[in-house]
Amino acid sequence: MLRIITDGEDEHRIESADGTPVGWIRGRVVGFSGFADEAQAVRAATAAWWSLDGSLRRQFPGRAQQAPVSERVHVLDEDTCAWVADGDRRLARLYRRGHGDGAGGGPVTIEFDLPSYASAGIVIAAAHLLGAVIENQNAA
Repeated sequence: MLRIITDGEDEHRIESADGTPVGWIRGRVVGFSGFADEAQAVRAATAAWWSLDGSLRRQFPGRAQQAPVSERVHVLDEDTCAWVADGDRRLARLYRRGHGDGAGGGPVTIEFDLPSYASAGIVIAAAHLLGAVIENQNAA
C-alpha cells in the first residue's frame, strides 16, 4: 500500500507502507525511483502503462487505446534523457542515474506524463495504480 503526502502546491511524495520514499507527483508527472537496472525499469514501465492506459480510457471514454505492444518496447535515447517507448510512442521517461526527489533504492528512475486533461484527483488515483503495478512487478 502506498501513501501519497502533499509536499506543496501540485507536489506530492509517494511512500511505501513503511514510509520509504519511492516516488513523487509534480503537476501531471508521476515518477518512481529505486529500480536496480534499466531492464527492471522497462518491465515496470510497460506493465504500469498497460494499467494506466486502461484506467484513463475508463475515465475518459473518448480516449483512444494506447496499450503498448511488448515486442516493440525498447529504450529510445535522446539528448537529455531516455524513454521507454513502443515504436515512436513514448511511454515513460527513463533516467539512468536517478532523478526526482532523491528517493533511494536503486539508480534508475521512470516518470509518466499524464495528459493535460487529467485533473489532480485523476493524477493521484493514477499514482496509486502505477505504484501498485510497480510493486507487484518488483515482487515477482
